[in-house]
Amino acid sequence: MEKEFVPYELAVKLKTLGYDGPCFGVYIAGHLMITYDSIYNSTDIPVVKAPTFSQAFRFFRERYNVQSSVKFTHAKYSFEIHFEKLANGENPPVMVWHFVDSWLGLNLSLFETYEETELTCLNKLIEIVEQNQQ
Repeated sequence: MEKEFVPYELAVKLKTLGYDGPCFGVYIAGHLMITYDSIYNSTDIPVVKAPTFSQAFRFFRERYNVQSSVKFTHAKYSFEIHFEKLANGENPPVMVWHFVDSWLGLNLSLFETYEETELTCLNKLIEIVEQNQQ
């Protein structure tokens, strides 16, 4: 069940980016507790909400208008990230990060498992949003 939740380090980063949705897990002192987060709303215990991967990707879609997808290509996994960057009040063309194999003329960045791909994609989403907030 624990593999459904984003790792602690990413949960902390998501919190700094504004994630505050309801969760069925929290991190207390870096350890995952599977329980509804509202139990800890009125306590002095410092907790970090532990969203599922699905909740984290939905957060990026809804809050930052960043779309991502995991693909299966030639017996390996890859991902794409599509987003609009707001600059000076304007909407420039959609920028696309492709992490697919080199025979298409794009960056070679293939992964063995879906989970590794999903984790890498989430890290890249966080990096993109952090850079765009500077």
